[in-house]
Amino acid sequence: MKRQSIKSWVVVLSTFLVVVFLCMAWQKFKLAKTPAAVETQLVHDPQFALDKVSPSVVSLWAIKQKGVDTHISVIGCGLIVNSQGLILTSATLTNDIESLHIIDHLDNRYQASVIIVDKKTKLTLLKADTTNATESAKFEVARLADVREIVAGDGVFVLGSRRTPSNSELTTKMGKITDPHQSLVVNKIKYRDLIQTDLPLTSENAGGPLVNLDGEVIGFALPFLKPPNTAAFSYAVGVDYAAAFLTRLPIPKW
Repeated sequence: MKRQSIKSWVVVLSTFLVVVFLCMAWQKFKLAKTPAAVETQLVHDPQFALDKVSPSVVSLWAIKQKGVDTHISVIGCGLIVNSQGLILTSATLTNDIESLHIIDHLDNRYQASVIIVDKKTKLTLLKADTTNATESAKFEVARLADVREIVAGDGVFVLGSRRTPSNSELTTKMGKITDPHQSLVVNKIKYRDLIQTDLPLTSENAGGPLVNLDGEVIGFALPFLKPPNTAAFSYAVGVDYAAAFLTRLPIPKW
C-alpha cells in the first residue's frame, strides 16, 4: 500500500513538472515570435515618410465671394509634379471659387489656375503663378512608387490639409491597402485597377495623395467614388494612370 502511494505521487509530480516545462517553452516561443514594441511603432509611424513627401505637397485655398462676404477655406491639397509649378490634385473644385491659391511647405503662396480636368477621375492639373514671386520659386517633385509592387496589406496614409489660426498644416490618416487592383462600375462608368483601402476620406484629405511608408506616392484619393455597399472602403487612382494622363498633354514629363 505504501509503495503504491509513493508511485502515485511520483506520477503526479512527474506530470506536474512536464506541464510546467511545456508552459515555459510555450512562453519562450511566443516571446520569440512577438516583435518588440519599438519596432512596431517605427513601422506604423508616418513621420519618416511624411518628412520625405511633404516638400512636394501644397495646401489648396479657395476664395469664395458670397454677397458682400469673402470666405477663405482650405479645400484639400495637391502634389507637385514638375519643377515649373505644375500641381496635380483630386480635390473637388466647385464653380463658386473666385480664385485658387496654393501654399507650399515653406509657407510660400501662389495663385493657381486650372489647366485641365480629367473627366473620368476628376484629377485636375493646376499651374502656380510665379510671376510676382519675390525670389526664384523652387518646386520639389515627389518620388513616385511602382504600383506593380504594391500588395494587399501594405501600410499607407493619405495626406490632407487643414487651416490653423495662422496658416495651414498637413494631416495624415493611416490605413492599409485591401485590394490593389479593384474594378468598379459607378454611374455606368467602369474603373479598372483602382487601389482600394480602408482609409477614411474626409473634407481634409479628399484631394490628397496616397503615400506608402517609404514616402513614395502611389495614387490619388478619389472622394467622389462611393459605390453602394462599400462604406468601409475608399478608392484611389494609381500614379501610373496619373502619369499616363499627363503624358497625353503638351507639358514637360514628370
